[in-house]
Amino acid sequence: MQFACIDSRAQFFASDTLLLCDGDEITISLDTALYDTVTWIIPGDTLIDSFQVVFSAGGLHVGEATDTNGNIFTDSVFIDLILLPGLSVPDEKICRGILIALEVSNSSQFDSVIWNDTLYKPVIILDDSGTHMVSAWTLGCEVRDTVRIDTCNSTLDILPNVFSPNGDGINDFLDYKGENFSVFVLHIYDRWGNEVFQSSSGSLKWDGMTSDGLEAQAGVYYWTLRYRLLTRIMPETVETSGTVTLLR
Repeated sequence: MQFACIDSRAQFFASDTLLLCDGDEITISLDTALYDTVTWIIPGDTLIDSFQVVFSAGGLHVGEATDTNGNIFTDSVFIDLILLPGLSVPDEKICRGILIALEVSNSSQFDSVIWNDTLYKPVIILDDSGTHMVSAWTLGCEVRDTVRIDTCNSTLDILPNVFSPNGDGINDFLDYKGENFSVFVLHIYDRWGNEVFQSSSGSLKWDGMTSDGLEAQAGVYYWTLRYRLLTRIMPETVETSGTVTLLR
């Protein structure tokens, strides 16, 4: 809130135009020793009889004061209300090993953008979760917002433990379910330890065919899997293994 005490009988306001940030107020007070009555006319033709008045809207404001001798004094001011747009920064999720850029997409509408009260730039690069404060300024007016960065979940499960690649659309593949993982290598071995299948091409599905294009025999197979979970700061490499029964 801005506050001004005006003692001059010739001028109520410090200037003909005042800048006011949206949501702020300007308080004008006249000296009760100088005037007998004071009337203010604010936008909307509203009359206020008071030695002190609070302005919070834009537009033309007029003050009229009368002293004990019946002399009338008038002054006016135009209040230029600064309306700032909202900050356009969505909440995000961050995964381990991944850098994320937080950007105020409408930064061109402001004179300056500050992150966490220290970084004077429209874009910051983060590698961890947390809550971050962003503020933007124009003509001395500020708008603030908080942005929350959550940690994404990383999971990967191989399923089912029994599959039958017969084309009936039910459990035709050794498959996976998960999210936020990368860089995997899947190996399939028979009961004698011979590798029959390997995949690092971006698909974990095994359709029961060997790397030579032959149908793998029914039986129990051993699989190993190496992949990376993408959560929080550093990528975590995970190695897991299990068995699967192939039915024909």
